[in-house]
Amino acid sequence: MANIATCASCVIAVVTVIYAKLKYDQHRKEKKEDVLAHYNERYSKDPHIQKVIVYYQKLYDNNDASEDIPTVNDVELFLRFFEELYAIIKTYKLDKKRVAKVFGFYAVAFYVSASLQCLISDYNEKNLWTDFKEFARDMKKIFAKEHIKVKAV
Repeated sequence: MANIATCASCVIAVVTVIYAKLKYDQHRKEKKEDVLAHYNERYSKDPHIQKVIVYYQKLYDNNDASEDIPTVNDVELFLRFFEELYAIIKTYKLDKKRVAKVFGFYAVAFYVSASLQCLISDYNEKNLWTDFKEFARDMKKIFAKEHIKVKAV
C-alpha cells in the first residue's frame, strides 16, 4: 500500500510540474505580446521617432526636407528607443525576425545613411550608441537573408 501511495504522489508531482511549466510559458508568451504591443504603440505615436522617420522618407523621395530636419534631441530619443528595444529583446528573448519586420527598417536606414548619421556627428564616438549599432547590424543581417534592401540617403 505504501508503494502505491508513493507512486501516486510522484505522478501528482510530475503532473503539477508539467502544469506549472505550461502556465509559466503561457504567461511569458502573453508578456512578450504585451511588450511588443507597448513598443509598437510608442514607435507609431512618439513625435521624436516620427520626426526622424518623416525626415528619412522625404530624403528617400528626394523631397525638400530642410524644414523637417530633426533636432539632436529627436535623434537622441530615436536612438535611445532602439537601444531600449534591444535590451528588451535580450531580456524577453524576443524573436529578432519579428522585431525586424516591425521596427528594423528605420533603424537600418539610419545606420546606413550618412545624411542621417551626420545629425549625431557630435555624438558619433566609437563607444556611444553601441546597442543601437548592434541592433541595426542584427536587423541588417536579417534583411540581407530575406533580400530586403534599405536605401541609404
